[in-house]
Amino acid sequence: MQYHVNSWSFGREMGPLQLIEWDDDGGKHVVQTEGTDPARMTLSELITRLGKQGYRGVELAYVHLRDMSEEGLRRLRDDAGQAGVELTSLLLDFGDPSSADEARRAAERDLYRRWIRAAEQAGFRRVRIGAGQASPEDEAAFDRAADMLRELADFAERGGIRLVTENLGRLLSRSDRVLKMLRACGGLRQLQDGEIPAVGGHPPASGDDPCQGVGGRRRPTRFDGFSQMRGAGPKDRLPRAVLADVSRR
Repeated sequence: MQYHVNSWSFGREMGPLQLIEWDDDGGKHVVQTEGTDPARMTLSELITRLGKQGYRGVELAYVHLRDMSEEGLRRLRDDAGQAGVELTSLLLDFGDPSSADEARRAAERDLYRRWIRAAEQAGFRRVRIGAGQASPEDEAAFDRAADMLRELADFAERGGIRLVTENLGRLLSRSDRVLKMLRACGGLRQLQDGEIPAVGGHPPASGDDPCQGVGGRRRPTRFDGFSQMRGAGPKDRLPRAVLADVSRR
């Protein structure tokens, strides 16, 4: 069995987080700094340590990819190659493809494209984008998110990148919504066991956001994503980390 790790597991070991957020008043993206503790480990050191400890892949949160210059991306590709660590996915935990704000969606489409190009340069296999925070009952919001994911999946595939989504946020918080999104994006493909392990997810504790409860007191569960989703009722909420490929075949 090969083990991969998510860089969010390291919390603030890599220094303050630079979070991309949308400023409604200014009509633009802004970067907010969270945390003040100095970095105790660089990205290069993380990749090297993972390789030495036997990990074979990393899902990298965008906040940990601070150098997006050509040289920085080439260095990341080289570091990963030397360490024998695959750059499994680049996790873009910002944006809302379901938003009704046309200016926001246009700005985020451009921003997603820049990150996808960076992922291609660095050698990532996948880019993960959430579908949004709209209500799962909002069909217009669902269509907006599907349109953007389809467009971005086609854009990413031209560079050899697969686009995946996850049940992050409200829009894909139910099993029927996840399956419908996959069909709307031109395919229904489960990421095979071992591609991205779904281990240690927590069922949602309360509220509308399925991410709630992560890190809480409930005991982690192991699940295999699609098999649980297929067995769920259409209104059932899903555990975190149901990942699915929305790129066309």
